[in-house]
Formats: sequence, structure tokens, C-alpha cells
Amino acid sequence: MAAAEFVSEARLSRLFRKEVGVSFVQYLTALRLRHAADQLLTTRKTVQQIARTGIRQYANDERFV
Repeated sequence: MAAAEFVSEARLSRLFRKEVGVSFVQYLTALRLRHAADQLLTTRKTVQQIARTGIRQYANDERFV
């Protein structure tokens, strides 16, 4: 993302924290938790099924392969 905006990762991180109030990692974690909570409330999926969905998302990310 930083390269697309032509700024350093550190600068983008500071700007994100200043605008949103939390770090990007904290924001992403909260977003994932909200999504999981929504799935628990609106589907018949088990906690294990929802957790496995998140793990599969990481499997496609080259940083986790």
C-alpha cells in the first residue's frame, strides 16, 4: 500500500494511526473479529468453521506460505 501511495511504510503507518486512532494491525484485527462475530450471529457455521475460513485466507498470502 505504501508503494502505491509513494510514501514509506513508516509514514503510512503514522498517518493511518493519526487518522483512524489505532495501528493498521489493530484495525485489521478488529475488522476480522467483527466479521467473525457477524458470521456467528447470522449463519449456522460453527466457531471451528469460521476459524478455518480465516486460516485459508492466510494460506493464499505469500507471507504465510
